Amino acid sequence: MTFNPSIPLNSDSPSIFPAQSQTNYTRLQTIVGADHQFNLTAAANDGYHNLIHMTLQAPTGALASTGRLYVKTVGGLVQLYYMDSAGTEYQVTPSFNVISGTVNVSPAYATITAIPANMFGEVFLWQGRFIQAGTFVSDGTVVNGYSYAEKYVSGSASSPMLALGFDAAGANLLNLTVANTSGIGGFNVMWNYKVFYRSKT
Repeated sequence: MTFNPSIPLNSDSPSIFPAQSQTNYTRLQTIVGADHQFNLTAAANDGYHNLIHMTLQAPTGALASTGRLYVKTVGGLVQLYYMDSAGTEYQVTPSFNVISGTVNVSPAYATITAIPANMFGEVFLWQGRFIQAGTFVSDGTVVNGYSYAEKYVSGSASSPMLALGFDAAGANLLNLTVANTSGIGGFNVMWNYKVFYRSKT
């Protein structure tokens, strides 16, 4: 069903105009109703947004000198952005992704989770009253992790309980891994983790 902005033409017979206008009105109802509240009778929420669908954009040319709101794919996810008239881009949607789970810790490095390329973030691991935090960053091929020193025994010197790294065996260098390098056997148990990461671009 095709919308025709040129109807009615001066040459059109009055008898065909109802069918032409019905086609246009149906198209308009479909278009408006895709994202808006379209009530057949008047209501207080006439025209309200139900949601906003946005096509992926990479503004150039004349659009590059105006403020605009758009979406684009970053790290495999569709994200909402705003760019001002100076061309400065701001990410509007929360800029981090979250992964939660458990990992069985031992002296050998175990995979926490895979990290997409070109990301940076934080990881928190906890087991009972113990907590280990760290940061990581990935490039196109490898993720490197760093453990913050934690005081896991009251009054003791701060020292990492767990070490963060990558898959040293080379099976997947974008796997963030963890190992118990403290020498304390009680840490060789299942730990909970929460990973936060966002794009470096």
